[in-house]
Amino acid sequence: MPTKYTHPRGPFHFQHVSVIHTTLPLYKPVRPRDTKRNSRPSTPSHRNLQISERTPTLFTVIMAPLQNPYHAPLRQIQYRSYLKTIELYHYSHQVLPISRFEEMFAAQTPGFVRRLESRDTLCDKNGQEKNHVPDGDEVPIGFTEVAYLFNIFRNRGSAQASGSALGFRFLDEDRIEWMCFDRPVDNLLSGATANDGRHLFQKVADLERGDGSTRWKGTVGGWPEHRQWCNALDNATRPLLRLTMVERSRARLDERKARDARNAELHSDENNE
Repeated sequence: MPTKYTHPRGPFHFQHVSVIHTTLPLYKPVRPRDTKRNSRPSTPSHRNLQISERTPTLFTVIMAPLQNPYHAPLRQIQYRSYLKTIELYHYSHQVLPISRFEEMFAAQTPGFVRRLESRDTLCDKNGQEKNHVPDGDEVPIGFTEVAYLFNIFRNRGSAQASGSALGFRFLDEDRIEWMCFDRPVDNLLSGATANDGRHLFQKVADLERGDGSTRWKGTVGGWPEHRQWCNALDNATRPLLRLTMVERSRARLDERKARDARNAELHSDENNE
């Protein structure tokens, strides 16, 4: 049974939990009272875990993401049925960092579901582009390539595709960050501006499925770049969640307060003399 961790942004399910840099194990499993002597111990859960007597000074919990090919409650449609045009944008990360934009966009945009992360399928193992980039079409300095996949998801319980995805391509890190929505967000992309009025997204190209004279529905053909973007989203998983916890922060805070109080007494004694 995967471990469940409740986060302010929603429940997350993980396959396993690893604890590193700790003086003693933080938790140890406790056999339930109704378990028979010769039976197999049950999987530890929040009901049969107890805190060890000694508290570690500092530990980091790393939780591996649970593989979720269908991105429930959004289900990606099969590529043979996806005939929509992928829109390519250049995002100005110098005006507003991508992490800050994602936080604001997720909090203020209706229909946001979750973030995902995938490997950059548009590059080979050596980091070279699989597709030829004509001169002048390179991503300018200070910008990030973004793909907008319209009607790529079906909402749970619905046969009609209405969900969309934004993919931010990090060339230097060989990965793509995805923001998934249960509705179209093209009007929000055109209206996203910085405080000085500059547009954050500049549309640069439309990426068709293939030649318009060819009937592509029901086939897996098409332009390679179009298929690579869809494959990247299909293989995306939830990003690795890292939690850093400091157990003795209160003790250090008390020590700092006591030190400040002693310094204040010394200064007061000097002033009295």
